[in-house]
Amino acid sequence: MNKHHLIQSIYNGIWHIHPEIAIAAFMAFSEDHNSVDDRFKQFSRDFANSRVGREITEGFITAINEQQPFCIAQGDLITMGRYTSLDAAKKGSIAVIPNIGVMTKYDQYCGPAGTRTKQEQLKQAYDNENIEGVIFLVDTPGGSADGNEAFSEVINSRNKPVVKWITGMSCSAGQFAFSGCDEIIAESAITMVGSIGTMLSFQDIRGYFERKGVKFHEIYAAASGDKNKSFSEALKGNYDMIRSEVLNPFNDSFLNTMRTNRKGKIGDDVLSGKVFMAGDNLGHGLVDYIGNFDFAVQRVRALSPKYKSNSKSNNTMFNSKKFPGIAALSGVAPENITEEMVTKANEDLVTNNISGIKVVSATSQTSQEDAIKDAVTSAEAKKDKEISTLNASISTKDEEIKNLNAKVEELSALPPKNATHNPVGSGKDTHPDEKQKTEADQAIEELNAYANTVLGLS
Repeated sequence: MNKHHLIQSIYNGIWHIHPEIAIAAFMAFSEDHNSVDDRFKQFSRDFANSRVGREITEGFITAINEQQPFCIAQGDLITMGRYTSLDAAKKGSIAVIPNIGVMTKYDQYCGPAGTRTKQEQLKQAYDNENIEGVIFLVDTPGGSADGNEAFSEVINSRNKPVVKWITGMSCSAGQFAFSGCDEIIAESAITMVGSIGTMLSFQDIRGYFERKGVKFHEIYAAASGDKNKSFSEALKGNYDMIRSEVLNPFNDSFLNTMRTNRKGKIGDDVLSGKVFMAGDNLGHGLVDYIGNFDFAVQRVRALSPKYKSNSKSNNTMFNSKKFPGIAALSGVAPENITEEMVTKANEDLVTNNISGIKVVSATSQTSQEDAIKDAVTSAEAKKDKEISTLNASISTKDEEIKNLNAKVEELSALPPKNATHNPVGSGKDTHPDEKQKTEADQAIEELNAYANTVLGLS
């Protein structure tokens, strides 16, 4: 993040941050843009007193102060630059990714890496077979609202254990981003957690400058009547529009993510912005355990076997080295996946001789489903029309058969034309020749033949 971007974010951005820290940060930045959070150095000293800290080499102090990821593996420390890989990690290593201070989406000009960079660091850890799991070392009051949902999605796509260890506090954005970790461990009972909510603050400096003779003018295009309207209303003290159009959507995403990732552990009482101590009923469901850093390392190793049993069959198959196109899809919201990204992912499959599967975008999938639905609807309409035509034909034939049967009954009632009858016993009973047909019999036969023709039986 460049200096101007950082200044803009601090003064005008939407934040998931503990308010006292926001005010303090604003005041500190206003007085000294080069100030550094001394807690980085304090944590280095505290970490050095832990068993893990004593066993690893001196380089961890630099890693923590500069907020660089590092690995723990049998007493060795491997530090890495912000944009390099974790390939040097030894078998069974645990990657530690610090997240200390105010969180922003992009790298800070004079501070730690942003959530975008931490996403890439996490993906590198996922792809490295020598890394057994990941610990996020967290001490944050929160930060920018932008980027937290994407960060949370990358954590949820993990193929190895990811544990969050809190030293100091994890508030607001620090809850959003890391809520999907396998376990959340607080260093002590007085570790602060919570402050789940969304805020926006800005300074109306117009009066100050107007007193100095400065005049402000805003001119909009004729068709831009709604441009900046919510902010303009907020300047007048009317906050309803900016609350409903901007803050509420961000906050809904925050709360939905918390409910999903901590399902069965938290209630709505923690979603209103309150701050809790970890020792208070384990932070009202926001914390799983209280323990030191050594305990966090133990928990990663305890959780690791569950992932190892699955990794051989699926998750580690598509690593970023062999499948860069597929790896690039990780953490990307379905609606943001482009056809170009899908093409590159499918090229990975062809290059690695994988057949029988194909990557499709959500948009393409929806189009295909719509086409299938249209085809089914058309076929059903055609079938219904044919059935209706057949029913009409059957009804017509039924009517014709009814008329024919009536005619048969009418003719059957007539006496044979050529038959004679003598009294019984006279010996003179006569009957028509068997080959000769009466007029009625002939008519009945013709009617039957016609009926068979109508019914399609002849």
